[in-house]
Amino acid sequence: EMETLKLDHKNAEEEFRNLDCEIRVLTKEVIQVDSKKQSLIDINNQEDISEGADAFLETEEAKSFKILGKLIESEPEYGKSLEVLFHEYFHSMISTDQNYDSLLNWSGDYKSLPWDLLNIDTMDASFEETSARLEVRGCTNIVTVDDIIKINDTAYNCAVRRFFNGFFIIENLTSELAFKISRDISFKGIVSLDGSVFVKKSNGAFKISSRNPAEEGQGVVQRNNLINELSEKLEIQERALAEKETRFEEVSTKRDELRVTLEDTTTEFNKFNNDYISIKASLESKEESFKATFSRLDILNKR
Repeated sequence: EMETLKLDHKNAEEEFRNLDCEIRVLTKEVIQVDSKKQSLIDINNQEDISEGADAFLETEEAKSFKILGKLIESEPEYGKSLEVLFHEYFHSMISTDQNYDSLLNWSGDYKSLPWDLLNIDTMDASFEETSARLEVRGCTNIVTVDDIIKINDTAYNCAVRRFFNGFFIIENLTSELAFKISRDISFKGIVSLDGSVFVKKSNGAFKISSRNPAEEGQGVVQRNNLINELSEKLEIQERALAEKETRFEEVSTKRDELRVTLEDTTTEFNKFNNDYISIKASLESKEESFKATFSRLDILNKR
């Protein structure tokens, strides 16, 4: 039993030390991921939002308003193209219900503060034939923006998707190809996958733009994507940390119980061992005395 107790205590002690080390490492990783996530959130909050929008969104009347850029996420490969195509809109406010009375009432009291709002057309235009007609012009791997964006607040789903309806990402779009696209093809805007070329239609104008995507910094959508990715990673790490901490407490309790049991058993063993040694010594002494007495009797008998 003693050997079994010693082995159990040794194993519990070893698991205790291993868990303590793993918890320290995982805690450090959780802090680092959370810190990186918070830094990205802070950068998003410091975006160049107009003073009026920033002030209005702090009021109770702004419950149905948000900044468009803070709502949008996507797969990583589309982040750059979305930034290029919609950068000028991402700092604008958008409403869930198209009711602007609260904004107008507030603005009447703060006329000097600037703000931007996307007043989205409630009529959904049709772009069903656009992809097919673009393919005829040589465009490949066409995706509709509405299909690849993720909206992180479902209350704004309808309004946001209505805004993005009519925008397309084209993998092979170049300046040369942009000039070949017929102006009668129905779309609001198209952009290359890397964000280097984009075309926008507005009031009869057909604007073609070329940019060096390498010179474009990390935008709000890319940060939103990273925030979402880090949030998922943080959730997994925190769950793993909680499980290890629970196991650590169990092992710690078991280790302490085994130590107490081992100490009590050792004390009891030592007591029995001391008693055994004492009794053995007494018996051995009596045996020697008996032998001496027997020897003297044997001598006397021989006389």
